[in-house]
Amino acid sequence: MPIVVVLIARFGWVTIAQLKEARSYVIVGAFVLGAIFTPPDIISQFMLAVPLWLLYEAGILVAQLTMPKENKIGG
Repeated sequence: MPIVVVLIARFGWVTIAQLKEARSYVIVGAFVLGAIFTPPDIISQFMLAVPLWLLYEAGILVAQLTMPKENKIGG
């Protein structure tokens, strides 16, 4: 997940701000995936959804750290 997030940010398909705005959709999507791919109990759903969400957040953090800084001198 972090690799995908970093790559789409590096290719310029999305900005860091757009990734942050999509955070609520990613959380809902992680819980939907957790509900689909786990047995029908809430513990298993959380055990899949929370790491997916944290990996997305880690991807945003790594993308922020690896994105080149804008040249603010000389426009």
